[in-house]
Order: sequence, then structure tokens, then C-alpha cells
Amino acid sequence: MDRPRFLLDENVDLAVTPGLRDRWIDAVHLRELDMMGATDDTVLEIAAQESRIVVTRDLKDFARLGTMPSSTAADPPGVLLVTPSISPGDPGALIRAIAAWEPGCSPQRGIAGGIAWLMPAERSGGEGGRVRERPPAYVTALQRLAALQSTR
Repeated sequence: MDRPRFLLDENVDLAVTPGLRDRWIDAVHLRELDMMGATDDTVLEIAAQESRIVVTRDLKDFARLGTMPSSTAADPPGVLLVTPSISPGDPGALIRAIAAWEPGCSPQRGIAGGIAWLMPAERSGGEGGRVRERPPAYVTALQRLAALQSTR
């Protein structure tokens, strides 16, 4: 089974990348690609070319862009939005949340062209965790606004 691959946006701590790799999760950071400061559209384009899911804390821009089809890719990438409850100062929490979310993201249940909301991994005894993908109401509102704007 194909496992998802991740492209970490510049607003994600660089320390998350080796932490994911230590768990055998394919991840690359924009800094490693020498793409710091790239536009959001460029980030989505690179993610589509490399079949990667964008991991970002940039809710405002990527909630809008993640709902728009990519003009350059057959399958636009998905966007994994990091909840504000996962502290930017705690890369371990983000690593655990992605590691808990990743096994459930199969090609049949992927997020290509869509958005998932990454919540902190909640320990449910022993290994593993539970991750909720239902976005808060304001994320849904942003997605609806983006859809309305794209029809104009």
C-alpha cells in the first residue's frame, strides 16, 4: 500500500522533518528544497508534482487554496492544516499527530484536492492515538467563502 508523502510548509518547525523520517514517514521541508518564501500556489504546485500532502499552519491561505483545483496536476495535493492547539514550540506534538493520522490516509481514503484538520494525537492507551479530522466551524466557513469566491 502506498503511504502518503508530506511537504512541510515554512511555518512548520524544521525539527519536525527528521522526527517524521525517524518514524519512516516520507517528509521534506521547504527549507530543504531552498523554497523559503515561495508563494502558496507554488507550494501547491510542487506538492502536486511530487504527490505530497502539504502540512501547514497557514489556515487562511491554504483553506482557500486547498479547495481549488490545481491547473497543473491531474490530482491536486491535499492540505493538512495544523490546529492551533498543537503548539509551534512543540515539534514532538506535531510529529505524534502526523504519525497517528498517517496510517489512516490510504489512496482510497486520501485527501487529494481536499483539506484535513490535524488535531493533537490523543493517547488511548498504549501505542497509537486518535486524530479527529472534523474541522472547526470557522474552517468550514472559510471553505464555503472560497467556494463562493471561485464561482464569481
